[in-house]
Amino acid sequence: MLTNQRSPRNLFLMKPGVSGSTHICGHASPEYHQDPEKRNFGAENQVSASLEAPNSLITVLRQAPNLQDRDNVDAEHLALEELAIYLVDCDMNGGKRSPDARFALRDAFIALVRYRLMAREYIDAAPPQGVLRVLQCVRLFLRGPSFVAELIATDGAVKTLGQQYKQYASAYCEGLRETHGGHDTFQAEILSEVASIFKKLASVSGACPLQLLVDCDVHRSALSLISTRDAPILASVLTTLSRICSRAKECAALVVCPYSIYHVLLIMCEYDAPFNHLAGKLLQTICRTKEGKKELQRLGSVSVLMSLIRRPSDEAVLESSLRILGCILSDSLAINEFRDRGGVPILLALLIPRSTACTTNDLRFRQPAVTCLICSALTKIASDDFGSKQIQNFNGIYLLVKLLIDTHALPIDDRSSRPIFEIIVHAIRALRFLFSMMSNRKTFQHLFPPDIFGAFIDIGHYMQDIRLYRPLAHEWLGLPASVLKFTSSSLEEINHGRGGNDLKPWRVVHGYAVDELLGTGAFASVYRVHKENDRLNTDFAMKELYVNRSFFEHSLEQVTASVGQVAMEIEILSKLEHPNIVKYYESFMENDRLYIIMVRKIINCCHA
Repeated sequence: MLTNQRSPRNLFLMKPGVSGSTHICGHASPEYHQDPEKRNFGAENQVSASLEAPNSLITVLRQAPNLQDRDNVDAEHLALEELAIYLVDCDMNGGKRSPDARFALRDAFIALVRYRLMAREYIDAAPPQGVLRVLQCVRLFLRGPSFVAELIATDGAVKTLGQQYKQYASAYCEGLRETHGGHDTFQAEILSEVASIFKKLASVSGACPLQLLVDCDVHRSALSLISTRDAPILASVLTTLSRICSRAKECAALVVCPYSIYHVLLIMCEYDAPFNHLAGKLLQTICRTKEGKKELQRLGSVSVLMSLIRRPSDEAVLESSLRILGCILSDSLAINEFRDRGGVPILLALLIPRSTACTTNDLRFRQPAVTCLICSALTKIASDDFGSKQIQNFNGIYLLVKLLIDTHALPIDDRSSRPIFEIIVHAIRALRFLFSMMSNRKTFQHLFPPDIFGAFIDIGHYMQDIRLYRPLAHEWLGLPASVLKFTSSSLEEINHGRGGNDLKPWRVVHGYAVDELLGTGAFASVYRVHKENDRLNTDFAMKELYVNRSFFEHSLEQVTASVGQVAMEIEILSKLEHPNIVKYYESFMENDRLYIIMVRKIINCCHA
């Protein structure tokens, strides 16, 4: 596996100026800049002198591969090694190089592209280590914008590279299938270099036309590698796809398929940084398309995103997950699923203050984008009465107003900053959506001073345009401390979030009132529930499984086997009787979902 630093492999790295390698900084005659033939000759001499190769690099590269003898091949390998060593520490922007050195490097690059990269007879016949050296040098050259432009301007160069990318990717995937996950080392390293070159081309939007990459099927070649476990290849693939998709919605539609979305979701769940960050960026672009959003929902992305949001330690992944969730929640069915699976308390938990002291270290203010995304998601959920009621039941109104009040406790410089202002704007919009529900309006009566409350009402119900809320945010920032003290006092009167035990259930399933989400995964969720009108006040655990779909694509045989395993689990649980084992109570089907009820404990036994 290649290292992330991408230093040339199997090379003895010599510092410029010591024996075996020197700076490219020789001088040429005045005619060098006037006569192209003389300039080319001078460039060849300069590259030869700077790299101390037996012959000039360009002269060696111009020799047809089938005419080279062993000495020529060895000379070429040595020259390419030394060129790679030089390029590793070279300033590719050309700031410290003389005109002669720039011309010499340009000529060496052109010769490398024309006589090696684009030469079919070389690629087919050269030993793998030779091809690898050529690709390493090209990749190192492309750190300089002028060399990127030169490659794109060379007729047929990117197309040839695209064909090689497709062939190397196909051979790599075939090799993995034949060897059950193993691969040839040189094959993987060569593919990694080509993938890295296209990562660079996809990243320079101003220099590389998007259509050129699409015409070369770069996105298809990258997609074929999305399941690889090779770290450098995967990083290049994710970056390439993300950059291509972000440049046009039509391009994002090109990579939407069950295979790609499945593996990108898998990367977000199973991989650490930076891979889950890259996967998150790619999913953000995919979910902006109608097809991508639909496929994400079909693959059960709601439960996956919920599990990622529940572990907010990686704030980059948290932000990506919330952005993707925001796109998905534009669909009413997705909102219903998120709400029914217990997503609201997960979001609101992120708004709970972690200490009494309000500082910029508080997650709510340390990551303003995350807080704004939470408020936006709550706004979408509050677009119907069921969502609004659930947010109120889980103390959402209190937490949103508390967020507004706590902005005034920040230092003046932070409080007046644009990120904090955006938090206020988004929180006010979420509150206005909640106010639109008739039964919530009494809660707001004493939370705001009359002037602000009047402007708050005048905005209107369910108005999405964020600009409508900015004037009100400015007024909020200008409130005096005496008014805020009154608002804080009124706010505590509506605080009913004391550990969640006194909250109303957000839904009832088969006579079981759902109190709290205990955990969720890709296949199922577990809730704390109680029976309605249960005199014994028994505490149950309810496991909810979707039986008509899952996050993973299964064959009919696999689905049948899974259902059989669940049935066996139910049968075994129903026969177990032990004080240290949670007791099985019952199971049932409702709305294409399987429920298993277990007795957790009897909270308060009432005697006759």
